[in-house]
Amino acid sequence: MRNSVLRRVLSVTLVLLLLVVLTESWIQALTHTESLKTIKNGVYLLLLAATATLITRQRRWREFRTGADFALAALAVVIVLSGVAGSAAPLVIGQAFFVYLRSVIVFYAIRALAPSATWIRAVLWIAGGWAALNCVIGVVQVTLGPPAYTALGWTDLSTAQIHRAQGLFAHPNDLGHLAGLALLAVLAVADKRRWWALAALFAAGLAVSQSRESLFGVAAGCVIIAAMRRLPLRHLCAGFLAVVALAAIPIVLSHGVRTEVQRRMWGVVDAMGLPIAHERPEPDPALPVCGPPQPRQDGVVGSPCRHPGPDREIRILYAQQSFRLLARRPVLGYGAGTFGGIVALQTDPDWHRHPRLGPNGFDLFGFHGKTVDSFWLHLMVELGLVGLGCYLLWLAMLARRLRHRPAAVAALAFAVVVAVFSPALESPMFAPLLFGLLGLDTIRTHLYRGGSLYANSEATDRGGAGWRNIPSQPGPGCRAATGTSAGDTDRRGEGGQCRHRVASVRSCDP
Repeated sequence: MRNSVLRRVLSVTLVLLLLVVLTESWIQALTHTESLKTIKNGVYLLLLAATATLITRQRRWREFRTGADFALAALAVVIVLSGVAGSAAPLVIGQAFFVYLRSVIVFYAIRALAPSATWIRAVLWIAGGWAALNCVIGVVQVTLGPPAYTALGWTDLSTAQIHRAQGLFAHPNDLGHLAGLALLAVLAVADKRRWWALAALFAAGLAVSQSRESLFGVAAGCVIIAAMRRLPLRHLCAGFLAVVALAAIPIVLSHGVRTEVQRRMWGVVDAMGLPIAHERPEPDPALPVCGPPQPRQDGVVGSPCRHPGPDREIRILYAQQSFRLLARRPVLGYGAGTFGGIVALQTDPDWHRHPRLGPNGFDLFGFHGKTVDSFWLHLMVELGLVGLGCYLLWLAMLARRLRHRPAAVAALAFAVVVAVFSPALESPMFAPLLFGLLGLDTIRTHLYRGGSLYANSEATDRGGAGWRNIPSQPGPGCRAATGTSAGDTDRRGEGGQCRHRVASVRSCDP
């Protein structure tokens, strides 16, 4: 298979995967089928095979021997070792391995493809357009109420009852994650008024989603962008106040939102056992007492019930238990695919009652979900401190290689923060978007540390020669390149002429 064919397969497959991850939850709600998940997994495997084949044919493995790549390899080894040490079945280990690292395939596929500027613009238009559309829909949902949800096919109105917008996603946090990521990407490059108008739209979508972790993540990302762009302190303070105002708008405008925020705030106080007296609204005595959690079904609104005790914040209760479990197995944890994730739930719906977790198991406290929301808690208990250290080291080395790209580093900071409150880094939607953005920024900065640079020439591919190796050392008559535009194509002709995208590489005269 010629390199041009492989490149075309990669580019089409990446776009297909983007469309699938953006629309998957809405299509599932409309069709009440999960067949799209099978298609998505097949697309991931096709992407992996095409990426490995293209890299092998072009003999480019040296490009993928950076410190970040070795850190990822170490994480992969730890995932397997933790599963073996935890006596997990080989199939469970393989499924956990895939869920943890499937989104990384997108990162390597983009690096292997080294796409053209036209392809990058098309992909950014698709992702940005979908984000903008969902932000508009979110504002309409909060304004009009339940009819705006049911008109789009949503039958579970639990999010409408707490005045949170979800757009075309199954959960408001998904809308918040997409809007937050898009907002940071725009803020990193905003230098014209039209960018600020787009940023305002994404900020509105973030506000109506009421995603707390997304607001915290955006605040962290804004600090990163301000520091990397060396903005004055007054600009940083203005940005911080803007984020605070963004979070306050729904609270000020809606009594229902104020009630929900108050309930969550006192839930944190009760979960932490703080000696702060407060009044809690008494539940309706006519409602039945809440029993064991039931699986949530699409299209079926859960029946109301009353909790006889305080309504405590579930994430804090889970964190307290998780740290106690970690103290028993701190090194490699309880094994990949055994605790709190989608793999554990699919393998054993009663994973929280397994004897490995102790005689009392893991108390879900009547929560309707059966997974642990926090990605870091889930990873820490499954892979131990070694796995947590490898994962954080990998992200840190990625940030180091992308230290000249504010959007990429801010996106990493955003992801680290939201993963404290949600399973974002293994999310079907957010994770591939994140690693796709990192892949694009890696290509744009030419952060390849192998012994050579590779130039993509479609004309050369049609001629059958494929990619041409451009030595990183300057040849005779070379001088430092200045003023080279970012859109130039790296190419070496027969006469020894060359032209590079980056000013730090050298350009040879004939």
